[in-house]
Amino acid sequence: MTVDDDVPIDSRPGKLGGKTCIAGTRLPVTTLFSHLATGGTVGSFAQSYGVSEDKVGNVLLFAGRDMVRDPHVVERARNDLHDRMGVKPPTRLWRA
Repeated sequence: MTVDDDVPIDSRPGKLGGKTCIAGTRLPVTTLFSHLATGGTVGSFAQSYGVSEDKVGNVLLFAGRDMVRDPHVVERARNDLHDRMGVKPPTRLWRA
């Protein structure tokens, strides 16, 4: 997988051993999930690691895409992210 304007993650063999990272960074997405699993917030992660809350939100929405196939659930999650955290929902989350 390579960096694409519509895909918020990136994975390359020569970059951190091929670990999946937040696009445009050397920050593994597992770091984000670990942070959230231990009670951290999107805002605290963004501040601690120097990435935008929008980018973090897009990673979470992208990750949820494969877990949830119902477009209404995805749309509710997208709106909830916007309403509860003030993250601006992107007009396009990913390529189908």
